[in-house]
Amino acid sequence: MKENNNVAKSVKSGAQPKKRSSDKSVDESPGKKAKREETGASGPLTIGIDLGDKTSRYCVLDGNGEVTKEGSVPTSKKGMLTLFGTLARCRIAMEVGTHSPWVSRLLSQLGHEVIVANAR
Repeated sequence: MKENNNVAKSVKSGAQPKKRSSDKSVDESPGKKAKREETGASGPLTIGIDLGDKTSRYCVLDGNGEVTKEGSVPTSKKGMLTLFGTLARCRIAMEVGTHSPWVSRLLSQLGHEVIVANAR
């Protein structure tokens, strides 16, 4: 549980993850066929989501805390299912907000560990 608290604290404090110099922001279109992401040898993926009314931004970290992917996804059931339905079980953190109740339920039903952090 200590690790969950650290994730929640970093989401809460707005701490920026380590970034590789070769990282670029990539818009992952949910319409594209996605391969099933597997957990790396260093541990499961951790994903942070910034939920918006129309689109949401996400950042994927590997088991070492390195950014592996960034992108956007429509804030809709179809968009979330298209992107997160193809992933192996991972930890997903988001801030409390208008869309967090239904998104967190949906992601939990897909088998992901979901952390909803209070912004205060």
